[in-house]
Amino acid sequence: MTFYEKLQILLSVGTLGMIGWYTYLTKKLRDDAQEQNKLISKQIESAQESNQLISKQVESAQKSIDLQNQKAEKEARPIFIWGGGNASPGISQVHFTNKGGAIAILETRATGCNFELQPDNFIDHNGTGQFILTNYNDGRVNYVGIKYRTAVGEVRSTVFVFEIRRRTPDVDKTVNFETLLDFKVPKAPVSPVDLS
Repeated sequence: MTFYEKLQILLSVGTLGMIGWYTYLTKKLRDDAQEQNKLISKQIESAQESNQLISKQVESAQKSIDLQNQKAEKEARPIFIWGGGNASPGISQVHFTNKGGAIAILETRATGCNFELQPDNFIDHNGTGQFILTNYNDGRVNYVGIKYRTAVGEVRSTVFVFEIRRRTPDVDKTVNFETLLDFKVPKAPVSPVDLS
């Protein structure tokens, strides 16, 4: 066997060894890459689960805030408790206590009578006051509306129907405050449920 033949065998074995080593390293790199891909996939799944959890927490917090706001708005609205007053020809006074939230009076309107609200600018919680109706007709229903701002900044309005003989007003949800001045007062007394 000549030197070249030995060298050729040696080079062939060396090349075969290099190919084997390259194959081993390539497989190891491929396995490592697959392991990294699995880890990255787990991290992505974990991040997605975390995002879903955060989303649920944000949604829950928003619902809680909405409920608190609704409660605050409800508690900020006035609740008029009627009690006492007097009436004489052409003038009727109805006293009230506000058991609800404090309100700032923005505007008052009336149909069927002249109307004065005392106090006319602000009614505190547990504050007292009176509705004074003048130039009314005993045979008619009188509508009185107040537009107000609550402590939480909500602007609302309430329309009351007064039948002078009954002495206490009712809230009338069928008459809109904004159209109160245009509202045609019925000629005979009727209950608010008959107005629709």
